[in-house]
Amino acid sequence: MMQIDLANLDLALAHKEASETCPFCTRRTWTTDDTPAAVSPTDPDTGAPILGAAIPAAIMVCRHCGFIRLHALEVLLGEPADRRSPQM
Repeated sequence: MMQIDLANLDLALAHKEASETCPFCTRRTWTTDDTPAAVSPTDPDTGAPILGAAIPAAIMVCRHCGFIRLHALEVLLGEPADRRSPQM
């Protein structure tokens, strides 16, 4: 199972100048896990998931209000998921 290196995730977010504050409650109480999510795009006409397509993403949850934010790992870490080593 692929894991996210949380130290690299923090560095990448800082490098991209991503906001540290929650857009809903303005707190800085994020929690995350080292297991990426597989975000499935959907067909715009039917809403059905597009089979075989997935975007690996880091999930961050605000511990204060529960807001969930996602970051596409390929964009954030700068390498395609299929060429990434198990330890990103």
